[in-house]
Amino acid sequence: MAKLGFLGLGIMGAPMARSLMRAGHDVAVWSYSEGKAQQLAKEGATACATPAEVAKRSECVFLCVGDTKMSTEVILGAQGLAAGRSGALTIVDCSTVSPAESQRVSAELAKQRIDFLDAPCSGSKGGAEGATLTFMVGGDENVFERVRPYLEAMGKQLYYCGASGMGLQAKLSQNMILGNL
Repeated sequence: MAKLGFLGLGIMGAPMARSLMRAGHDVAVWSYSEGKAQQLAKEGATACATPAEVAKRSECVFLCVGDTKMSTEVILGAQGLAAGRSGALTIVDCSTVSPAESQRVSAELAKQRIDFLDAPCSGSKGGAEGATLTFMVGGDENVFERVRPYLEAMGKQLYYCGASGMGLQAKLSQNMILGNL
């Protein structure tokens, strides 16, 4: 059983966190909407007041938030994951955000010796609820292999796409293709 964290408990995030819980992991959670974290606490998660508190309780934290600004804030902000780290930490951003900003965040985290992957996913609500998401992952391949079992608890198809930002570029390319059909 790993000590995991999950930030962002919306349409996709809450079912993704539940999948990690079903896989037997100890999951600390946080959301902008406190009630969402409290609901998952009733199901066995640990609700936290800040992303920093989630980091203190976790070895690997996933996030699925609404936009680039939110992602950067919960990772690098004053009460963000990096600020709360108490030991070795891996951050996996499953949000669909700016590849350039994600690469900047990755570089900043590398200076702090925090592992980072961009791992946007597709499959929408049904995929999150059924744990059949598809993940496109960018970052260090060894880190990807280390977190693979956690991703497999939430999804069925994992694609390692290369260096930092490449998972996001693959996801955005897919979105452009689907948008033109």
